[in-house]
Amino acid sequence: MSILDVIAERRIQQAIDRGEFDRLPFRGIPIDIHEDFSIPITLRLLMARAKSTLQSAPEDSPLIRHWAIRRYQQRSAVSAWRRPSRSPHPPDDALF
Repeated sequence: MSILDVIAERRIQQAIDRGEFDRLPFRGIPIDIHEDFSIPITLRLLMARAKSTLQSAPEDSPLIRHWAIRRYQQRSAVSAWRRPSRSPHPPDDALF
C-alpha cells in the first residue's frame, strides 16, 4: 500500500467513526461491482429499464440493434483488412 492509500483508508475510517455515512441516500443498497462499463450508458439504462418493466425484450430495442450492427460492421471491416486482396494462387487459366 502506498502512503496515499493509507491516508485515504484512515480518513474513511474517521468519517465512519464520526457517522458521516449514516444518513446517506440509498444506504444499504448493494452496489453492482460487476457491471460492464464497456457498454455505453444509454444502452445500460435501456437494458435496466427493460428488465424492470418487463415490457419488451432488450433485443427488440432499436438502440441495441444499432450497436449490434456497428459491432458487425467493425468486425467485417477488420476481417476484410486482414484478407488478402488477391488469392496467392493464380487461377489455372492464367498459367497458359
